[in-house]
Amino acid sequence: MAKKFYDLMSAKKVEGREKPIWTKHGVLCIDDETHKKWIKLETLFGEVWLNAYPQQEKSEQKPATQGREQAQTQGDEDVPF
Repeated sequence: MAKKFYDLMSAKKVEGREKPIWTKHGVLCIDDETHKKWIKLETLFGEVWLNAYPQQEKSEQKPATQGREQAQTQGDEDVPF
């Protein structure tokens, strides 16, 4: 199983320097056989692993707040604040 790894980097211009400073934020991995993609972000709090999927058409996407709205309407009477 062949995998390709890519560094996730950003450049920051610094006054007085000709070249920017490059900072590594994580790694992107692409599996050549299954075409699956993973992103590992390196944060102050540890590592975060993300999966990457093709974007859906707008008509197929569910609103991001749909799950939150359902959770907010269920059991509100028990919330002490």
